[in-house]
Amino acid sequence: MGASPGVLKEVERLRSSKGKYLYLDSKDGILSAVQNGAVEFHTWGASVPEIKHPDRITMDLDPGPGIEWADLVKATRLTRTLLEKLGLKCFLKTTGGKGLHVVAPLQPRLEWDRVKEFTRLVAEFLVKADPDLFTAKISKGKREGKIFVDYLRNAETASAVSAYSARARKDAGVSTPLEWDELGRADLRDRFTVLTVPKRLAKLTLDPWAEYHSTRQQITEAMWKALGSSA
Repeated sequence: MGASPGVLKEVERLRSSKGKYLYLDSKDGILSAVQNGAVEFHTWGASVPEIKHPDRITMDLDPGPGIEWADLVKATRLTRTLLEKLGLKCFLKTTGGKGLHVVAPLQPRLEWDRVKEFTRLVAEFLVKADPDLFTAKISKGKREGKIFVDYLRNAETASAVSAYSARARKDAGVSTPLEWDELGRADLRDRFTVLTVPKRLAKLTLDPWAEYHSTRQQITEAMWKALGSSA
């Protein structure tokens, strides 16, 4: 099958100097991107045509030097607990690297700046809850022995690695959706690669993210208040 660049579609942000963005809406589009040299797929926090209104938030938990798997598990569970206490159902995946993503789907209603501000407040709340474990500072010099809560993935110009994307790095790890009860003592980050994920998929009886697209939720005034802000 030959490469077909024409199945890679384009969308352009209004009043932006960044040019056009590529997007895919079919298996042929994915195959075309791969045949044209793509290895990693990073997705935006919004979907066509509602590109002014994000339809998810991604809390990227990035462990710094000195952080053990048990620390990352604790941080991930705390992040889930906070989001669920606020009223947001969330889903878990590996990044194909050293971190984990906690993802909450949203109805596309708020604009980018409000969603990013909400995730900043979530990150700051986690830092206040456990300052020895979390940091919301991007400086790599402040990440020793801490987990960076990367809320900046939710900025309009940012992206996050897609579920089931391979990574262009040693061993070709794959960002893999997980059931929450898979998060335990065993370090899962090196387990999922381009060689092992097909075997995992063949054995799965239920998609860990089966309820993702049917989850209807939004950021409410009560959530803002719980984080110490106003809608």
